[in-house]
Amino acid sequence: MSDAQVRRRRKRKGRRKDEGGVYQQQQAPKPPPKAPERSLPEWNWRTFPVFFALVVGLVVMGLAVYSPILSFIVFVMGLFGLAYGVAHILSRMWVSRRRN
Repeated sequence: MSDAQVRRRRKRKGRRKDEGGVYQQQQAPKPPPKAPERSLPEWNWRTFPVFFALVVGLVVMGLAVYSPILSFIVFVMGLFGLAYGVAHILSRMWVSRRRN
């Protein structure tokens, strides 16, 4: 027997036969349609709200950390940032009231 005949015979053994010797391919069920992917919004990370959230987080961390030296340093840094943020908010409010 040649190699081609051996390969044919192996292929025939591997195929499934359904009723009556007819070869049929079973169709895989179709997956449900996927929802369109949402793109993430463009975000400017170097803006005031991000800075202010970081500073508030530093103040909270300074209060929550058990290490006395580290918590004091983080708390003081957070207070400076918080003071700058509050001054920024109040000055913008003051300027907007004067313009109206």
